[in-house]
Formats: sequence, structure tokens, C-alpha cells
Amino acid sequence: SAFGSRIVSPITAQTISPAITATWPTELGPPLTARPTPRPSAASAPSPSPSVAPAPPRSAELTVLFTSDEHGWVAPRESEGRRWGGASQLLATLVQHEHLCAGPSEPPAAPGPERCTGADTVLLSGGDNYTGPVISTYFRGASMAEAMGRLGYAASALGNHELDFERSGFDANRRLAGLRYLAANVVSEAGVAQDLVEPFALVHRAGVTLGIVGLATTATPRTAVASRFAGLRFEDPEATLARVVPEVWRAGADAVVVLAHECAAELEPMLSRHPEWQLAFVGTGHCHQRVDHLVGETVVMSPGWRLDHYARVRLGIDRAGHGPPRRATVLDHAIMDVASALSEPAPTVDPALDQKIAAWQAKVDQALGEVIGFSASGLQHDSPELGRWVVEPWRVRFKADVALTTRGSIRQDLAAGPVTLATVQSILPFENELVVAQIPGRVLLELLGRPGTIAAGVTRGRDGTFGLRGRGAIKPAERYRIVTTDFLYGGGDDFPLRQADPAATFTGVGWRVPVIEWTKARHSSAAQPLERALGTQ
Repeated sequence: SAFGSRIVSPITAQTISPAITATWPTELGPPLTARPTPRPSAASAPSPSPSVAPAPPRSAELTVLFTSDEHGWVAPRESEGRRWGGASQLLATLVQHEHLCAGPSEPPAAPGPERCTGADTVLLSGGDNYTGPVISTYFRGASMAEAMGRLGYAASALGNHELDFERSGFDANRRLAGLRYLAANVVSEAGVAQDLVEPFALVHRAGVTLGIVGLATTATPRTAVASRFAGLRFEDPEATLARVVPEVWRAGADAVVVLAHECAAELEPMLSRHPEWQLAFVGTGHCHQRVDHLVGETVVMSPGWRLDHYARVRLGIDRAGHGPPRRATVLDHAIMDVASALSEPAPTVDPALDQKIAAWQAKVDQALGEVIGFSASGLQHDSPELGRWVVEPWRVRFKADVALTTRGSIRQDLAAGPVTLATVQSILPFENELVVAQIPGRVLLELLGRPGTIAAGVTRGRDGTFGLRGRGAIKPAERYRIVTTDFLYGGGDDFPLRQADPAATFTGVGWRVPVIEWTKARHSSAAQPLERALGTQ
């Protein structure tokens, strides 16, 4: 390589890399001596870094680290004998194996100068940082924001769920996380001030100026509460990048990357049409998929979600080129696991962060630890049974013909074992209110035919026709009493319910309340699990 290379030695139980010891942040205390080496995901194996002579003076290297759709997974999850993700395990992995310059131990009172200009790594996010497990949503995202600040994220794309806790929550979380939110395609309507996001940022690391452009999904007003984005317009990504990328090069970037809260499949055709942008890396998200593709010379990656994995892209910067834009070369790229065996101690480099996570969890357990049921085997988040557990209690509570929601509203599996109030809030994290409306059968039939719709009170015949349970076929000209969420009634996910009934009733009842009441009334236990009440046993 003309750019030089760095060897990251595996850490064993007996030894620790001298390079890690030499660059270890002093605020983390002494380096540990027994930590698992992160393993490449099956989706992509990293290329080994060859040992070469020191880089020429006019060349440099920069490692871009990227996660997306963190969704408040402050604590790790357990699956198949392994401990996945979690803020503490991610911090340990990135500090030990990527030489990450971590953020401050405590949130700063006010923004200060960049701390990590001498480091050769930069940590970035594709957005949707906070809404998810109750350990984050119970604190309106503050616990996740503080953990992200400790990890030292430099910038994030604007996710469609960033304003789930309204603008006040967003501003508080942005301060705690120390994040710059980027979305070049989010612009203000005429006469409306816009201080939500910046179009791009220049970040300085080890003598390299990295230009970072943000993109938000244009579906944001349809996949979140639209009123929270009033006065903003979401413009076409292609036209936006055609306008902004040259501006970033002119601003002095040595390399340009894009953080896009959008699915890779939506962006790749556009990227193939514009090699002149000379983008080194495009980090994508929103679809919760793992992607590691090359579009021309641009690496397009998504590491999935929940902090289970991260993307790593190592760039070589040649300043001896023939004028701007100075082309960055991708030296290697990989998706890396953030996992460890449950039989071993959890990897950590920051006991203070561990104590904070434990304290957040203790507060949640105290407030929401009441056991309301029991599941023998657990239910997958996209299973008909879990959908029925959510919407059937709504229908019963409000004596509706049909209860409706969408698959995207259910955010987690139901784990086997005790079901608590915290379980319900993690599965249904958004603050939705139930709404009762009277809609024509033709509208109901159209909604029932959509792939992502979840309904209670409905049957489907072998010929594909829909009917009401025990009442025959749904008739297009008749009106039916339905119960749904205020998000869907207001036009979320393109549901035309407000047009169908402008005089619907807002019940004042949160969408979790009937689920909790129904579950308590079943008195489920290990001997009589919840699955029996749902008809799965």
C-alpha cells in the first residue's frame, strides 16, 4: 500500500498489544489484559492489513467506524450463548481494537473544541438513535444519548424517529450525546427558521479533513408524527447530493462520506449514476439490514441495528494527487461483530459507564418491574400471535369491529419468561393514543390488503376475501367501527383514516393500557402460559 498500514494485534489472556497500551486514553484507567477479539460478521470478512513501511509524509490513513439504528440498545441482548451489543461492550471493542478516541466521561455543559483531532478514527451514526428498549425510552432517550456521548460519536444522520420525544427531547439528547445531526435534504419552507440539522460537517482527524454529508429518508413525515416536522421539506437525495457534494469538496475535504438514513437499495442506483461525486463511503440504515457492497469505487455499508455490529472502512488519503478533489482510496472494509460468550465476563473498559447502565436498569425495574404474565416460548415480533396480543385487547376494550396497526409499530420480540410492564413498553415504545373511527368498508378492505397491516376481528377466506369474525363479508358501502393509533389516524404509513372519518374520537387511552389490562386478566403462569390464551398452544 502506498498509504502505509497499521497492525491491530489480537489481545490474548496473557498479552496486550503495545500499540494499544501506548495510545490508551488515560481517563479509562489501565488497559485490561483479557478481552475477546472482535470477529468479522459472516456478511463480510475484513482484508488482512499487511505490514509495510511508514506512510509517506503526504499520505495519511483514516478509519471510519459506523453504526446505525441504535434504537436505544444501551444494554446488550443475549442470544444463542452470546452477549450481543450494548454500549459498554461496543466501547470496549472500539477502544481495544480500533484505537477509538472515546468521548468524555461526563456530558459537557457546553460544546467545546474537538477532542480527538489527533486520533485516526472517527465514529459516525446513520440515525434512529434513541427509541427502543425501555432502558432508553423510559428516560426519553437520555440514557442512550449519554452512552453515545461516552462513545464519542462525531455526527449522525437525522433518523425518522429522532423527534419521537418531541423537539425538547431531541435538543436535550443532542446535547448529552454531543452530536451534530446532518441532513442536507431537510430544508425549511419559506420564512421558517431551521436549526434542526446541518447539511454537512467537516471533521478533522490526524491531519485529515473528512467531509460528512447527511441525508434523511424522504418518508420521514409518513413514518413519524408529521406535525413534529412542520415547516420542513424533505428533498430528493440525488438533487441534494449533486448540489452539496461539490460544496464539501470546495470547503477543503480530503475525503467525502455520506450518512444516509435510507435503505441501501434506494441509494445504490443513484450512486452508480454519479461517480464524479468521488464518495469514499456511504453508510446506510433505516431498513435494519446488513449490507456490504461496492458501487463503482464507493463502499456502501449498513451494519444492521441494535449495536450488534459496526462497519469499519479504512481510507488512504493521497494529498500528492493532481488537485482537488483529493481522491481517498478504500484500503479495506468489513462488518464486525460486537459479541462475546456468556460464559466469559462482559468486556469493559469503563466501570463508570457500567455503573450508570446498572443504575438506569435499576430505575426501570423499580418503576416497571411488575410481572403481569408469563410466556413459555416467546413470540417473534412479526408473528401473527404477537400482533394479536397487541390489537385484540384494543378491539375488546372499545367494542370495535376491527382493530388495526402495522407491523412496524411492534419493535421487539416477546421473550420467554415473565412478562412485565417494561416488556410491554419495550415492544410498544412509542407514545401513541388510541382513536375510534367509523370508516367505509372499501377503505377498510384496502388497508387489510396491505402486506404490513395487523388486524383483529377479521377473517380471511380461502378465496382471499375479508370478513368480520362471525358476521360475514365486509361490504364496501357499509361503515365499520375501528380502533387504531393516533399516528395511523393522522396519516402515518399513508393510512387515509382522517379523510375517511374527520370526526373520529380520541379516547385518551394509551395503546399499551388495554394490552396490560388484558394480559393481567389472563393470569398466565408457567403452568398456564400466555400462549394458550393467544391460541398457540
